[in-house]
Amino acid sequence: AKEAAMWDLKTQEDNIRLQVTMTYLQILNAKELSVRTLAQESTTAEQVKRLQNLNTQGAVLPSQLTDMQGQYALDQMNSLDARQAIKSATLDLAQWMNIPYDEKMDVASDRTLDVINKMNIDRMALDKAKSAHPMIRFGEANIKSAEAAFASIKASRYPTLGIGLNLGSNYSSAFELAGTKVGYAKQLSNNFNYSGLLSLDIPILSGYRTRAQQGKAENAIKRALVNNDLAKNMIQQRIEQAVLLQSNAVERYAVIDRQVNAFSESFRVAESRFNEGVLNVVDYLIAKNNLDRAQNQLISSKYEWAFRNKIVEYYGNY
Repeated sequence: AKEAAMWDLKTQEDNIRLQVTMTYLQILNAKELSVRTLAQESTTAEQVKRLQNLNTQGAVLPSQLTDMQGQYALDQMNSLDARQAIKSATLDLAQWMNIPYDEKMDVASDRTLDVINKMNIDRMALDKAKSAHPMIRFGEANIKSAEAAFASIKASRYPTLGIGLNLGSNYSSAFELAGTKVGYAKQLSNNFNYSGLLSLDIPILSGYRTRAQQGKAENAIKRALVNNDLAKNMIQQRIEQAVLLQSNAVERYAVIDRQVNAFSESFRVAESRFNEGVLNVVDYLIAKNNLDRAQNQLISSKYEWAFRNKIVEYYGNY
């Protein structure tokens, strides 16, 4: 039972460690998104300023300026959401680490995340996790504990033979013999006594209670076996899911990266044509929003990829 409790504690520790890792990556994700949204906001702000100058000269339609101002407000809202996401993720991290939350609290960046390489998945290590994970160890220890409890209860149905031996003596500081005090050693010798005891305890009426307890103990063993099988299935399913999601994250990042490259070129052309006055504001905003959305998704997919790597590494370390 003590061993089972130890493995259960290890499982809880691992769960908290994963939550802390995920929350930490969420903070980094939100911080990078905040930098990106500020850059997007700055780009729109420059266009608003340019259109305001052109509008005072009557060189553009007022609707073009108001459309751009609406886009600027949207970019400001995205920047605000990103900053609030940093605070929310930081609060989550403080609570998972059980420390007081401070708005000034910050986390160090992980430069290894700047370039994420496709990891080599060790299948043998993952197979080992299916038998060495703390949840499995917890289940195995629970089975042994239930079996020990059953053996103890079963033994109480049999007769118990007891044997005992009592040795004793008396001493009194006031004891005298013929007017002379008798010493300690002589009194112990004169008053020495002993007795023996042989007992046989045959359970009769208590046997009904013992049989009921034995039945419960047998059910406890069955439950422990079933729970251990469920734990093995759960770990296997989690490992398979972790590998699949990691692979999906790699593919998603690659697709979005190509999308960013394509939309970057589209926006470069659209911005050039818009500044020359040969492209309307709606088409410009479509190109800009496509690029902004793809850039934001690329950041999120990078940290999704990093977290999925951490999950696979977690199971591969057993």
